[in-house]
Amino acid sequence: MDFDFLAKITGIVLTEHFDYIYAMLVTEQKLIISGNLIQALGGLVSLADELNDPTASGQIYNIIGNLLQSIGNSLQAIAGMYELENKHVDHKGYKIDENIETLEISGSWIQATGSVMTLIGQIKEEDNEIDVSEKETLH
Repeated sequence: MDFDFLAKITGIVLTEHFDYIYAMLVTEQKLIISGNLIQALGGLVSLADELNDPTASGQIYNIIGNLLQSIGNSLQAIAGMYELENKHVDHKGYKIDENIETLEISGSWIQATGSVMTLIGQIKEEDNEIDVSEKETLH
């Protein structure tokens, strides 16, 4: 059996397989980036809606929470873009992967903090609406 021929065939098959996997990973990363940007846009839309909401209780929590969620999602999207463009590259003495990971983790925590703030604001708004409806029922 000709081992050179077998090695070449195996190399071709593996190369095509790895190219396919790489293409799938790139597609997955682009979808994650798009998802984060869509979430950031949704947070900004909610922020705009909250600015027009006449309910005063909880409004500041919702405004800050939606803003933080949008910032966090944007940081996650930026980290994804850097990761996609600069896979495993050293730049001016800094390891890009470590910087990307820090940016992505920071974005996640900022988004989570915003979610908690929005939850607090929403609870305050709902409590206020319940109190108002109870007062109307009593009169």
